[in-house]
Amino acid sequence: MKKPAATTKPTKPAKKSSKKSYPIPKCCPYRKTSQYALVFAVLFSHRQKGISRQQLLQKVVAASNRPEKNCRFNIAVVVSPTEDGKAHPSANKAANHYFIERINGWVKLHLREQS
Repeated sequence: MKKPAATTKPTKPAKKSSKKSYPIPKCCPYRKTSQYALVFAVLFSHRQKGISRQQLLQKVVAASNRPEKNCRFNIAVVVSPTEDGKAHPSANKAANHYFIERINGWVKLHLREQS
């Protein structure tokens, strides 16, 4: 006796993600899977001209699908390192790798020379 042919379910087309993906750069001082790394990646992708804090917030919220409140905190930590090495306690070690230049509501990432 023959077995009946297995019916196949039609496959669903792959969903296109509406969020933009930012590749995590090798120079990122944060854990690659962390939200801090995502904020760093967005800053890194705009390192030539800088980005306004509002645009940064919009891009991070869109890329992470996290609440705006959480994204604001993550951004505050990542943009905290100053040129003289001061930073939020969560970014103390990262301050050895980069600093943020602030100009009229815009932030610009600068990588430190590693010896």
